[in-house]
Amino acid sequence: MKADTVASFLSKAGNIGRKAWTCLTYPKFLHFSFNGRDTKPSDPEFFQLNNALVEQKVMTARIRVFARRSFQGALTAPLGTALLAWVGGDVAGWKPAMIWFVIFCVIEFLIGRTAYLCWRKAPQKIDILNQGRRIIFLSFLIGLVWGSSVFVFWLEGQIQHYLLILTILVGVSAISISIMSPFLMASVSFYGGLLLLPLIHALQMQDPISMKIAIGLGILYLLMLQHASVVGDQLVNDLELTVRNEMLAERLHLALDAAHQDWFDLNPQSGKMVASVRYTRAHGIVKENDVYDFQSWVDVIHPDDRAAMQLAFSTALQAGGDIESEYRIRALNNEWLWIRSIGHVVDRDIQGKPIRVIGIHSDITESKRVDGKIRKLAFYDQLTNLPNRRLLNERIQHAIHNAKRQQRYGAILMLDMDDFKALNDTQGHDIGDKFLVTVARRIESCVREIDTVARQGGDEFVILLECLGKRDEAAVRAEAIAQKILDAIKKPYLLELTAVAGKGHTYNYHCSASIGVTLFSGHVNSSDELMKRADTAMYQAKTSGRNLIRFFDIGMQEEVTARAILGNELREAMLKNQFVLHYQPQMNEAGCMTGAETLLRWIHPRHGMMSPDSFISVAEDTGLILPIGRFVMETACAQLVAWAARPETAHLTLSINVSAVQFRDQEFMDHTLATVESSGVNPCKIILEITESLLLNSLEGIIEKMFELKTRGISFSLDDFGTGYSSLAYLKHLPIDQLKIDKSFIRDVLSDMNDAVIVRTIIALAKSMELNIIAEGVETEEQRQLLAENGCFAYQGYLYAGPMSTEELEQYMQQLVAKLADCVNPSEGNACQAPPWIEHSQTREPGSRH
Repeated sequence: MKADTVASFLSKAGNIGRKAWTCLTYPKFLHFSFNGRDTKPSDPEFFQLNNALVEQKVMTARIRVFARRSFQGALTAPLGTALLAWVGGDVAGWKPAMIWFVIFCVIEFLIGRTAYLCWRKAPQKIDILNQGRRIIFLSFLIGLVWGSSVFVFWLEGQIQHYLLILTILVGVSAISISIMSPFLMASVSFYGGLLLLPLIHALQMQDPISMKIAIGLGILYLLMLQHASVVGDQLVNDLELTVRNEMLAERLHLALDAAHQDWFDLNPQSGKMVASVRYTRAHGIVKENDVYDFQSWVDVIHPDDRAAMQLAFSTALQAGGDIESEYRIRALNNEWLWIRSIGHVVDRDIQGKPIRVIGIHSDITESKRVDGKIRKLAFYDQLTNLPNRRLLNERIQHAIHNAKRQQRYGAILMLDMDDFKALNDTQGHDIGDKFLVTVARRIESCVREIDTVARQGGDEFVILLECLGKRDEAAVRAEAIAQKILDAIKKPYLLELTAVAGKGHTYNYHCSASIGVTLFSGHVNSSDELMKRADTAMYQAKTSGRNLIRFFDIGMQEEVTARAILGNELREAMLKNQFVLHYQPQMNEAGCMTGAETLLRWIHPRHGMMSPDSFISVAEDTGLILPIGRFVMETACAQLVAWAARPETAHLTLSINVSAVQFRDQEFMDHTLATVESSGVNPCKIILEITESLLLNSLEGIIEKMFELKTRGISFSLDDFGTGYSSLAYLKHLPIDQLKIDKSFIRDVLSDMNDAVIVRTIIALAKSMELNIIAEGVETEEQRQLLAENGCFAYQGYLYAGPMSTEELEQYMQQLVAKLADCVNPSEGNACQAPPWIEHSQTREPGSRH
């Protein structure tokens, strides 16, 4: 039982000891709570701070204040101890006095050294909390040394001497209040040693006054604690307020720094101004000890922005609103930075005039740079740095308003490079891009500063000319500028090509452009309308031969509108099957029909029957020629299959016109062969008529396709021979089977000797190159006889019949058979028959004519 009791006692004692140690080592053991007050700041922003961080910073500040005061006390305390040792040494002897003094000085040295480390060194470099505890412990020891002086210097019967010592100790207590006030534990421990030891000594004295002295010392001890608590509590509140203000200032500083902002405080009446040191120093506004005022700030602003900034400030102050202004300011590295200043009036005098403005300066240089990049991406062409279509439209609208207000004409020039695609295809897009940049610079050199050069896209440029004067003057000046641009563009271009075998080389390139011009004076309100007009005029320059200038007129617009309507109607015609084929017979010398030419007709719901001359160019421009061509091929093959089933028509051939757009289409050959195969037609009965325009570009690709079709049995006829760019070179290499003499030569062959010579030459050429020959447009017997006399025995024209529908052609062939029974040769069947004079050439190699 006794063992259990002892164990229980030891356990409780251990718990009490651990709790006491925890209390001493817990950071808040130093916190004042003696008077039971808990002071909190009134500003709501204070509550939004990190309280744990606030407590930590307040604790650090208290320890540093305590350390600083302890260090100062350690420097002056030896004077008091020397006085006390001198007073007591005469009474108690010098030896104990000296020992006491030395002990005191050693402890004060330790206090001073420890306090100096806490006070001078950064808190993060030492464990400041433990250093504070050491100072408190040393303060307790120094209090014991002070209190032990009554035992060291006491002599029986020397009550006056004793009272003198107590007086000195009371004085030390009073002086030490400011030193010990930061921590109540320091006050408790220090005064406990300094006053309670004399109290114990007084209780041991036999003198009648000793009890009064003991009671007085006890009361003094409590009063010292209370006074130290009050002083300490006020100190803690002041430190907490300071810490919170510093944290708020730090928060503001970090936020302004992160946002590239600085603050300013301006008195508009006196011009005095205060700003963050970083701002004033960074921009060289003030140097050390210089006066900073509103004028010194204005002096470093960019001259172009100075007046606008001053006006914004004065206007805002007079109107009573907020101040906001953007301007450039020079940095120390001489770079111009963009600044936005925003201010608010916070104080006014009795007359209502602002006397204090608080605001911020924001560095918006990067934002301006980003805005510039965004604007460049949105409004400028990335290749040439010229305005793009969006910015151009805005400037055109602005120019229209100016022209209307000033009653002066302007002009829009639409420029398109001639045959730029060839450069891109042969030299690559990189060279093409460099060429376009050079063109852009040349155009810019030809216009005035008030004019705008924009890139529409691809190789199209638009030039906006403003303030050209009255209509006639404007037309002359616009044409002069356009001609100047054409002359500049026609100059040679020296293009740097990609290095070959490690060596770079240049390419001397020549080109031209076509320009369409339209004038405006404010009567047209739409930039789109002006662009359409300029584009129409440019298209006219293209079709007129290129490297030309054309002005817009209403007739052009009507033509463009009509072509657009026609294009839409063609699409509808394809959907509604409004196309049909007509056939014009082809005859031989005996008057027998050998074949026919397919001629496309459009049964228009309003205009009736329309020939290809009225719509084929629109079909080619819109790409509708491709489905139309497939329709013609499929219908013609079906007709040949129908003829092949009848002996009297099995020998007939069909000539099918193929445009250059069709032939260059990559799917043309596949569709043609697929149609021949699916229909079952004899390919030898198909003659594809091509024009000389097909042979102007990509001749090698054209030849390859022609030979491929030739090997499948399809023949070729060169239509309208002699009217285009006739060349013996391509006749030599192309697998042409037939030349067709154009009707323009046949029409006046009897009356015009030149036409007669041309016809004889073409016939002679065909014979010499072993080609078939057929003449179209034969309308009289005399024309036919002339052709026959010169060796042409195949004819097409109104002498025999005009174009007719399938039904009309059937009736014509029946009449022809009834009239000329010898025209039918059933034995020919579906075999391919060649004219007698070229039968021996069927075995020659492709591409060979001799």
